Amino acid sequence: MKARRWWWSSAAMAALALAAIAAQEAGAAGCAGDAELERQILRRLLGQVEVREEGITVEVECGVAVLRGAVASIGEAERLERLASGIVGIRSVANRVAVAPTTRSDLAVAQEVRRRLERYPRLRRPTLMVSASDGVVTLSGEVERDLDGRQAESIAADVAGVRRVVNTVRVTGEERPDDALVQSRVMSLLANPLTFGAVRDLRVRVEDGIVVLEGTVAREADRHEAERLAGGVPGVAGVRNDLVVENR
Repeated sequence: MKARRWWWSSAAMAALALAAIAAQEAGAAGCAGDAELERQILRRLLGQVEVREEGITVEVECGVAVLRGAVASIGEAERLERLASGIVGIRSVANRVAVAPTTRSDLAVAQEVRRRLERYPRLRRPTLMVSASDGVVTLSGEVERDLDGRQAESIAADVAGVRRVVNTVRVTGEERPDDALVQSRVMSLLANPLTFGAVRDLRVRVEDGIVVLEGTVAREADRHEAERLAGGVPGVAGVRNDLVVENR
């Protein structure tokens, strides 16, 4: 059964318009440009995410955006944050968006996750195990590539009613390179202006496949992108993102 999709209601759109007007009137109380940043975020969010009728509210104070409201899944909440952090001038995002309660049973949520995973051939052999309890989905089993495990987690996070994903999937089909090689690969990717190059004073450490990123970036979006890129490097088992967004 296809999951129910929630779009911006007329009431939510009206709330967004009122929020923008209120932000403009209150602009003098915060930093210059806050009201315009709020309008840019609202425009970007409008029509690009699925939200409940309560809608999403955005407040910006000196470049720090605070998001509130309710969405159908943790995946949607994370997309909201990525969209907002990609606005030039936003230094960080406080994501206080909640996953709205669902009337779907744990069994129905687990079945929906399993159906979506089975659309991808690499996630069928062998079949991953899925269980759900009070909005928390647990994935277990084996995959051939680390990338497959991360894809399974992303797919599960987008199912309505999922508040969190616990990923215990093991990678068995690829031999993990040594930490020195992983460090070299991550550094080459992130330090090269042609592939990224957005981190100042970049430092990369690797311990048992776990990559630690240190340095400074100009935007929250750059911080997220660096983590995403590092996580896709062969041999990376996880990423600890200690990058700092510079204060302007």
